[in-house]
Amino acid sequence: MFGDEKFTPPWSTMDVGSDHVEAAGALAVSLYLLARERSVAPADITVQELDELAGAALGTGRLRTHEQIRTRLVALGHALDDADDPVMVRWRALDYVHEEPAYGDLDDSSLRAGHAGENGLRYVLAPFYRERIHF
Repeated sequence: MFGDEKFTPPWSTMDVGSDHVEAAGALAVSLYLLARERSVAPADITVQELDELAGAALGTGRLRTHEQIRTRLVALGHALDDADDPVMVRWRALDYVHEEPAYGDLDDSSLRAGHAGENGLRYVLAPFYRERIHF
């Protein structure tokens, strides 16, 4: 349901399917991570807990969100290079940095910059989407 047209913000002309894929993937990995750390079902994770995970800001002396997620997955026993671990396969796909597109470079049709997983989590927790997420 996340990629359904009714969830597309009316003000966004650059909202594309790849944004939804990264957001849904980041949400799934984050729910898994928090649920494993707390020994609860993913459905028991609150939006507030997701906000706290996504809230790692630059300049606070903390690891950035994507660095925290990577470190915490390893602490749970996941190997970063494990090709058979579905969690790490998904995380590696999200552990990608979109470079700032050159002005007018339409070859990069997404025109987005930054870490795919970190931005994806913040994207899905943005006010427009957060009201539509039901665990």
